[in-house]
Amino acid sequence: MIGNPAPRSAVNGEDLKPLPGNPSKCWTLTSCIPFCQEFLPLDAPSDVGLCSIANGCRDLRIVCLKRRKGLGNVGVTSLMKSCPKIKHLDLGFCNRITDQALEAIGASNCLEVLLLNGCKLVTDRGLASLALGSTATTLKRLDLSYCDRITDRGVSLLKHLSCLQELNLEGCGQEVTDSGGMELGAIQTLEKINFSLLINISDVSLLVIARHCSNLKEIKVSGCESVTGDGVCAFSQHISLEAMVLACCSNVHSEDIEQIVLGCPNLGYLGLDRDLKHWIPASVIERIDGRCQIEWL
Repeated sequence: MIGNPAPRSAVNGEDLKPLPGNPSKCWTLTSCIPFCQEFLPLDAPSDVGLCSIANGCRDLRIVCLKRRKGLGNVGVTSLMKSCPKIKHLDLGFCNRITDQALEAIGASNCLEVLLLNGCKLVTDRGLASLALGSTATTLKRLDLSYCDRITDRGVSLLKHLSCLQELNLEGCGQEVTDSGGMELGAIQTLEKINFSLLINISDVSLLVIARHCSNLKEIKVSGCESVTGDGVCAFSQHISLEAMVLACCSNVHSEDIEQIVLGCPNLGYLGLDRDLKHWIPASVIERIDGRCQIEWL
């Protein structure tokens, strides 16, 4: 796993140790701070260092490069070409990553987890590379939170990710609306989805997802101003739903809360706005008490 310091000799594949209990040569880079200071500095270009690591450690499975401010497309492209076995890639808040890097990532035959949260240069073109490339049949978790240049056009393409289980679209901006949200109902493998802070996602998207995503276990719509009780209650007979987060949803009322709690047999967690606590009648609290864990956010 890249992210911990490693000795200089690790660039050539030396002094690397497999992860405990893993006989498949899933290497982790460990020890010696000077290595990361020279090759993976936070505030200076680090593409050269990453290219060296990629060339010397071709059996990498898990790579964490979160917040590497100097990392760009060249390093990521080299990594993906040299290390075809990568399953987990974290590029969160790498602010130089663009669609060019996603084109190389989309060609991966093994990638299962891709974290692009805070990569603000990613656009619909990059999502097309993921949805129409080899990752369409491998990607299980995709975090696009705060990638605010994507639109409905890119979100709609995500329906081609045939085994996607977790999708995070929190804070992706006003250009993500029900037009894209409804398309996600086609992903029948979806288990977790985060729509938080998407002010143009409404009941329309929730109704489609509740109807078609039978495996859904968790949905978050905090700050979705257009979501009302109708959208929330669409999940009231959903058998798989285990968790729902509704903080800052001013159009969801106490009767909606009661219906969702009493109607979802497997609901174990409900996150609600703390201000709502003062408006829910004591009789409703009594009826839902003990049915699931309620956290006042």
